[in-house]
Amino acid sequence: MSELKVNKISPETGTAITFGDSGDTFSIPSGATFANNGTATGFGGDAKYARQMKYVQQSTAIGFTSTSLSDTGLSLTFDSNLDSTSSLVKITFNTVYGMNNNPGGIRGEYRYDGSNKITNVIGNPDNHFIGQYGASSGYWNIVFSVCFATVSSTTPIAYRPFVRRGNSNGSQGYLGRTYDSADSYPIFFMIEEYSA
Repeated sequence: MSELKVNKISPETGTAITFGDSGDTFSIPSGATFANNGTATGFGGDAKYARQMKYVQQSTAIGFTSTSLSDTGLSLTFDSNLDSTSSLVKITFNTVYGMNNNPGGIRGEYRYDGSNKITNVIGNPDNHFIGQYGASSGYWNIVFSVCFATVSSTTPIAYRPFVRRGNSNGSQGYLGRTYDSADSYPIFFMIEEYSA
């Protein structure tokens, strides 16, 4: 095996250098470092990781009574512009909810202000998250929701969960606790940007 020792390789003409031929393998031995201070292309990179993330987790319960959508007071906005209009936003909302009477479940949607629904959640469903009541003697259950939304601009918007009761029997509802306040649970809300 021959060995070439040089401090720099530059093209004889133009600005491009070709290493080997199709099918050749170039090995970087253990302990060596391949340092890139420029732009690398064609190296795969199909795995997608969250480009930016914001979340809130709180242990204070949030009460609601209306059959109209009510603001939970939670709101998340990315700190930086999105990478492109091809990005996807993953929205996660998890908690336990409780009711002091049969509520017919709960319904929720994400809004970007006090009255406008985020309609670019993929599929534009009627509800972005729901929860059904438990047994007749204890109305509590889990809300676990993950959905993706497209974006029409790289300018960040607010993501705000709104919630309502499923029927009009006047019952009190709570996010983050059981119906009798015997147990409390975290309320977790998160947004993540995935770049295409």
